[in-house]
Amino acid sequence: MTRDALVEYEPPNDLIKAIRDFSQKAEDWLVLNQPAEFRQELLEFYFLCSNYLRTAEYFDTNYVSYFERKGQSDLKTKLFCLDPAPMLAVPLNRSRSTVFSRQRCFRSITL
Repeated sequence: MTRDALVEYEPPNDLIKAIRDFSQKAEDWLVLNQPAEFRQELLEFYFLCSNYLRTAEYFDTNYVSYFERKGQSDLKTKLFCLDPAPMLAVPLNRSRSTVFSRQRCFRSITL
């Protein structure tokens, strides 16, 4: 299996627009609450897209876009937060104590 990867320091604006358009159409259909064999898969993919879009809103110099092609038709994209310190500073300053766990700060979607 061939894997090609690409890292960019800009948000994938065309992809974000396409995901936003898809999410709106999916939401319009999902609220109709019609039974369909693909409904659960669509709902899961809709929430993956929503999480990706929410992360894209924070994209700045602390983020990179990562793309990985798997085979001929699968594309995996992630938005990696390289330095979460600026995002954590405000809530940490408001808190009295903090517990950190080892988590990765990224959102991933496979198209």
